[in-house]
Amino acid sequence: MARRVHHRAPMSSPTVSREEVVALLGDVDATIAERIAATGATVDELGAALDDLDHERRFGERRIPASTKIAEVREILEELEHGASPGARVFDVHGG
Repeated sequence: MARRVHHRAPMSSPTVSREEVVALLGDVDATIAERIAATGATVDELGAALDDLDHERRFGERRIPASTKIAEVREILEELEHGASPGARVFDVHGG
């Protein structure tokens, strides 16, 4: 007798919300939080972007982003860090 196998579509993580961005980054400009949320990145992708930037600072090696969304988030975080965005707050990813 043949068995039926039901395949489920892989569950995708929800995109990061503006509120989650603020919770992870702290007191960040609402425009920046909205831009990051608008990339469609997940919380994990935001974390990966932060990890990549931390790795670059600590070891001087730039990692290749694992996805285009991570690359977009990194670009926004780099703008924020360097004060390139109007009204942006400069922050230290290390929290120190």
